[in-house]
Amino acid sequence: MLSSFFKSLILKILNKYFTLVTEDIQGNVRIQYTKIKKLPQIVKYVNNSLYLNDNKLKTLKNCPEEVGFHFSCSNNELFSLEYSPQIVGDVYNCSYNNLTSLKGITKDIGGGFFCFKNSLTSLKGLQKIINGDLNCSNNLITTLKESPEEINGFFDCSDNKLSSLEGNLKKINGSFYCKNNELISLKGNLKEINGVFNCENNPKLKNIREEIIKNGIVVKYYETDEGFFTFNELKNEINKKKEKKEINKNQIKIQQNKSIINQKNYGLSI
Repeated sequence: MLSSFFKSLILKILNKYFTLVTEDIQGNVRIQYTKIKKLPQIVKYVNNSLYLNDNKLKTLKNCPEEVGFHFSCSNNELFSLEYSPQIVGDVYNCSYNNLTSLKGITKDIGGGFFCFKNSLTSLKGLQKIINGDLNCSNNLITTLKESPEEINGFFDCSDNKLSSLEGNLKKINGSFYCKNNELISLKGNLKEINGVFNCENNPKLKNIREEIIKNGIVVKYYETDEGFFTFNELKNEINKKKEKKEINKNQIKIQQNKSIINQKNYGLSI
């Protein structure tokens, strides 16, 4: 924990060079709306939030190793997250940059993660569980195969290049938005969504109701190009689909058993 004297001394030094470096009463450090391309050496630990947004940063070199609450480096000119803080207590925001990968990202983020408006092609590097919202919309993401397994908030991967939902993702404790992609199927491991499922404006995705039923996507409310509807409206169809699968399995077993019996009988007749 930084003493108030030490924090005020740091801010005086920073303000000597950067007039927009401020600290509010909660202990947040702000270096915003400047033209700086590189950070001064601040400290190893910021006990509350660190806002580095709306500058001209090309690197995160000299970033603190740990940020106790929010960390934002959005709206800069970053091509890499190298030198990123190794621990962020809550939300991490690196949106509106030039990122093509998440290389260098910490695996210790306590809250949500926002990386929209970049040029990412995957979510490789993110931790397995996101304890908040995840917004990776408006990128060039083609696959969810290296995505987190669980998101404890909403997940927005709209406006990307996804053709499938196949990947690690199994559970979303909020709404799921995958609109404006190139989806041709809803196949994937994702079975639990505790909110709205929006897959609008995927022109290559046909027979959406059948896709939802076939892949067992159960949510409270669906927003699709075939209309908006609730789970209750699909419930009977989904249950019938499950029953049909069970019947087919049983029929296959019966046929296999008959085949074994016939083979035995044939052997006895000889």
